[in-house]
Amino acid sequence: MEHPPIDLIKLDEALREVMHMLTSAKRPIVMAGVEVHRFGLQKLLSDFLDRSGLPFATGLLGKSVVSENHPHFVGVYAGTMSPDDIRDAVEEADCVIAVGPLITDLSTGIFTQNIDSEHVVILAPEELYVRHHLYPGIDMKRFLEALIAALPESTEAERPVGRHVLPPFIPEAGREITMERLITCINTFLDENTIVITEAGDPLFGALDIRVHGMNDFLSPAYYASLGFGVPAAVAVQLAAPDRRPLALVGDGSFQMTGMELSTAVRYGLCLIVVVLNNGGYGTFRPMIDGTFNDIRPWQYADIPKVIGAGQGFTVSKEDDLVIALESARKNSLYPTVIDVRIEKYDFSSRLRSLTDRLKKRV
Repeated sequence: MEHPPIDLIKLDEALREVMHMLTSAKRPIVMAGVEVHRFGLQKLLSDFLDRSGLPFATGLLGKSVVSENHPHFVGVYAGTMSPDDIRDAVEEADCVIAVGPLITDLSTGIFTQNIDSEHVVILAPEELYVRHHLYPGIDMKRFLEALIAALPESTEAERPVGRHVLPPFIPEAGREITMERLITCINTFLDENTIVITEAGDPLFGALDIRVHGMNDFLSPAYYASLGFGVPAAVAVQLAAPDRRPLALVGDGSFQMTGMELSTAVRYGLCLIVVVLNNGGYGTFRPMIDGTFNDIRPWQYADIPKVIGAGQGFTVSKEDDLVIALESARKNSLYPTVIDVRIEKYDFSSRLRSLTDRLKKRV
């Protein structure tokens, strides 16, 4: 995409204003958004992070837009859904450089984010916002290039990074699986070859703390929040990248909408892994408003491979059985694997609990 000639006087003024904010800041941070990927700016943003030494977080849509193994990565910020250490890193920052964000209801934690606009710089595709000032015609790429050129080289020691890390997972024989422990287990299971796909709702919220290994290794419907995304998306991912292994985290309600696309996976010889979070219904809505309308007809999800004539299925409710099922899935490179994980009806991720507790206070 070719951009029109840039106004160099305007660019210089914007650059001086942003550099003043950066050099004056004691707790700056970068927020990486999904537009970084859409406009092919991942390498440029990585160069900026390396040169500046700044810590960075992402939003829901931007998760994994830069590798989460990057030494400056703090975590995923989504307003009140975020753990305290991530919220503090973003909300207490005195300079926030937001590169390519999409500001939506979900990305703001249903409008629970608390960032002072006086401290914010937003690099949008075709314009730049600096606090309350708008610089039209200054695009992300050219401003990032100018910002990198203006920065002195830095070191990590100058900008200590607090990283949100899940505890190691050591399965306990006979211990019932919880949502939090499931996410920790999945985090341990992932390798360089795995792409994580999640449904909207608690599969997405819980998985925000999973540390994926590479760029673009996390996909979710975090814009429209459409249910039924997970299994078809996992099929598409492996068709597009046959050497990658998709792992889909889906709710039981979402699975009942589109899960039979596993038949398509069998038809094309795909070996995706589908983890069904089986809590008897639409669990994301229960802490908001509960009732029988959230309940669904129970399926025997582990028997789906029998219906479609190929694949393997597991029903698990204990931690040690979950580990066995995941390892079997890792070794199965011929057909899909369905793991029906039975969790308690009112067991939710800490991120969903934080969000709904905050929203209840508004009523």
